[in-house]
Amino acid sequence: DLFEQPERKRVFPMEREVDSVFGVEKETKQIFAAVTLCFFFSGTTGLIYEVLWTRILGLVFGHTVFAITTVLAAFMAGLGLGSYLFGGIADRNAHPLRLYGFLEVGIGIYALITPFLFSRAEDIYIPLHRTFGLSFFAFSLLQFLLIFLILLIPTTLMGATLPVLSRFFVRSMNVLGGQVGRLYALNTFGAVLGTYAAGFHLIPTLGVRTTLLLAAIANLGIGILAIVFDRHLQQRAGKAPASRSEGAAVNPPEPAGPAFP
Repeated sequence: DLFEQPERKRVFPMEREVDSVFGVEKETKQIFAAVTLCFFFSGTTGLIYEVLWTRILGLVFGHTVFAITTVLAAFMAGLGLGSYLFGGIADRNAHPLRLYGFLEVGIGIYALITPFLFSRAEDIYIPLHRTFGLSFFAFSLLQFLLIFLILLIPTTLMGATLPVLSRFFVRSMNVLGGQVGRLYALNTFGAVLGTYAAGFHLIPTLGVRTTLLLAAIANLGIGILAIVFDRHLQQRAGKAPASRSEGAAVNPPEPAGPAFP
């Protein structure tokens, strides 16, 4: 019949439920992938700071070896201290992705004020040297301690990012080693990129101040994105239980590690 209407496909409520739930799963996987990319660039900014601080402190100490020694010591101490302190905090925190975002924001803000803090440190150790007539060894040790304490704060925040983000990604002990290993590798590869970019391109082309500003903006952007992603996931998690309770047959897999196939 010419006037016969084409038969419309009837969509049952259960089919809508399945599409809705799996749509949420797809969006969740995309967020997980975006967070892993953020962690890659977090490693990039971390080593950009290391190169920058070594360059700045070379002028402060008057000797590159002292500057490298101080920065490396602060980095190693901060990474270890951050992992130790925030490992337990991450286990007790209900929103590890949000916590990760605040850590990145903290790194970016603190990095912006490090040149100011270095100059304030000079206002401490130079008068002390003039007043007490410190020996070269005592003066160098005082410089080391002051700069070390300044850099210990941002490096501790950097060290906290791995255990906190691992808590977000790892949902099962069966994949603990693989997930943490991939996160660490990704962050380290980002660090390689940061070292190369800072030494060969950013500092020679843009200068120290602009490079520091760009790295800090990147950290702030990563942190804000992580906080927004966490809020979005929490909203999705609030909707998912209600929808799944209406259709008990729908039980998609947990996004234990969508960013790492």
